Amino acid sequence: MPDPTREHTRLLGRFGLGHDAEDVYTTLLTRTVAGLAELAETTGFDQARVRTALTPLMTNGLVLAVEKGDFRARAPESAFRDLLARRERDLDDDRASVERLADVHRRTAGVRDAADIVHVITGREALAIALRDLQESARHRVRSLVKAPVIALPAEDNLDIQLARMTEGVRYDTVYERSMLTDSTELDLLGSSLRAGEAIRLAQHVPVKMLLADSDQAVIPLDRGAREEPVGLVIRHPSLIDVLEALFERVWAAAAPVPSASDGTGQNPVQTPLDEDTTPAPDDRLLLGLLVTGLPDRALATHLGVSKRTVERRVRNLLDRAGVATRIELAVHATRRGWI
Repeated sequence: MPDPTREHTRLLGRFGLGHDAEDVYTTLLTRTVAGLAELAETTGFDQARVRTALTPLMTNGLVLAVEKGDFRARAPESAFRDLLARRERDLDDDRASVERLADVHRRTAGVRDAADIVHVITGREALAIALRDLQESARHRVRSLVKAPVIALPAEDNLDIQLARMTEGVRYDTVYERSMLTDSTELDLLGSSLRAGEAIRLAQHVPVKMLLADSDQAVIPLDRGAREEPVGLVIRHPSLIDVLEALFERVWAAAAPVPSASDGTGQNPVQTPLDEDTTPAPDDRLLLGLLVTGLPDRALATHLGVSKRTVERRVRNLLDRAGVATRIELAVHATRRGWI
């Protein structure tokens, strides 16, 4: 049968008390009171060693000295409650200290040695770590520009940390180069991100790969070809961050928003009829919003969870409803009518 006192022994170890203190405390738990001689006989220690073991126990309020040189163990529920409360206070102090250090680090970023204005890292593994660390450091917003080829942190490897940070309230805004979203794997990952709340836009051309955390720091991955290890630029200087923020916002403003499936009814789009006297139903408005991004029909089908043939049929219905012949005309008509 397990000895229940061993649970207390393991707990004592977490508070930095040695094995001697654990043995003495465990012995006292099984007695009302005990003196040095009895504790020495039970533990096999000499009295000087028992006295040394009692010192941290008494300092931490686990053991009390009573009359006639005896000692008594405090009730664990009281003694450990005090120790745990003290530990929580220490943890609060530690968190505050870390935040003060982080604030010093942020405030002094612009006055560090010039070599630290742009820090160069080399290799896929080092670059992947930098990209993860950057996301972990974000407190409010992560902005990124994504284009092929992905050289360090594929979307499937980044999804877990991204979803975790979004759950913690960090906003993700991403512009993808349209050419990246042509296979089902990429679209499935994009769908997961959209459902989690990521704001995604598509651009015909993305000028540079970039990941930007808040307004504090950025990582720019650089591909040097198949024969060379990739490098990344870690940028913290406020003036350079301002430039990168302006670049992102310019690309973001010009890109086409990708609506999430939650913008529709959540039902099978095939079941949504079109009526001559009504505006398109939510599912068809979702399709219109995707059409203006310029995604091919196969990509639209993957995103909507239907066949390519169904997409083509629904687009033809929308063209007939609008009385136009081309998708460009449909996009213009839908915008004028307020359908998207």
